[in-house]
Amino acid sequence: MKILEYKLPSTKSSKKRILTISDLHVDNENDLLKLSRIVNSIASSEVQYDAIIIAGDIIDSTNVLRRNKNVTENLIRFMEYLGSIAPVYIAYASHDLAFYSEKMKVATGQPWCSDESVFKMYFLERIAGYHNINLLSNGTDDLGDGYTLSIFNPSLEYAMLKPDGDDEVLFRESEKFKFLESLSPNNMNIIACHYPNALISLYQKGYLTNIDLGIAGHNHSCVTQFVPLELALKIINRPNQGLITPGKSIDIDNTKYSRDLIPLDDRTNLIINPSITTFAKCSGVLNNLDGLFYEGASDIEFVPNSEYQRVRKK
Repeated sequence: MKILEYKLPSTKSSKKRILTISDLHVDNENDLLKLSRIVNSIASSEVQYDAIIIAGDIIDSTNVLRRNKNVTENLIRFMEYLGSIAPVYIAYASHDLAFYSEKMKVATGQPWCSDESVFKMYFLERIAGYHNINLLSNGTDDLGDGYTLSIFNPSLEYAMLKPDGDDEVLFRESEKFKFLESLSPNNMNIIACHYPNALISLYQKGYLTNIDLGIAGHNHSCVTQFVPLELALKIINRPNQGLITPGKSIDIDNTKYSRDLIPLDDRTNLIINPSITTFAKCSGVLNNLDGLFYEGASDIEFVPNSEYQRVRKK
C-alpha cells in the first residue's frame, strides 16, 4: 500500500498525526485481502497516530451487508483493529447508504436504492460499542492541544443523481453544517467529508473560514495511481489530470480540485485521499483492472510553524 505523506504547518506547539483511508468499496472475499494489507502496513510502520479517518465509501453497496456475513464480520473486525491503534472517525457516502439492483437499472435506469437503515443496523450499530470508535456525524470533537476534528455527512440525495454532488441539495440542508459556525478561529480545525466538491462549495460560500484542513475522498485520486500514467502526467506538468471522465481528463480546469494537496487560501488546504479500490465492482468490466493501480492512504502530520519552516529550508 502506498501511503502519501504530508507535513502541514501548525500554529500550536504540539504535533498531531492523522491517517486517512477512503474508498475501500468492500464487496467480496477478495477485498478482505486489501483489509489485511492495510493492517500489515499500519503494523509495520510503527507510527503513532492521533486519529484515523475513514473518509467514506467503506462498502461498495449495502448488498454486501445483506448477503455476505463473512465479509461483514471481517470488516467489523478491521474497524475494531483500527480502534486499537487510535481514535477512529467515520465519514460515509452514497455507496454506504444505497443498495445496487440490476433489475432497478433495467426498469428505471437508476440502479441505486436508498438503504440507510441497513448500513446503520449492520455496520454503524455493530461498531458503536468498540473502543475508540467515534460515530461523529455533522459535529466536532476535540483532539486536544488546540486541535479539532469535524465530520460532515451530506445526505444520500446530495450524490444520488449527481455523483460529484448537487449544490442545490447541499445548501437546502444547511442545518447539517451549522456546527461549523461554532469553530474557534484560534484552533487548528480539521474537517472530513467524503465529497471534495461539498467542501469546495462550502469554502466558496465562506463556511470554511476557520478550517485549516479539509480531507475528502471520492475522486480515487482521479485514478492516476498507475505509475507510468503518473510519470507521464508529471512530464507534461499536469499533475491534477486523471481518468474519471473524458471531460475531466481533457479540461484541466475541471481537474484542479481533483487530487493531492490543494491550497485554497493562506489558511485553508484540502487533501483528497487516494483510494484503496480504484475501480469498484459497480464500474463493471473496469473492475478487472483494479489490480493495476496502487492502494493508497494519506499520512498527515501537523508540525509547529518553526519546525515546519526548518523542514522546508532543508
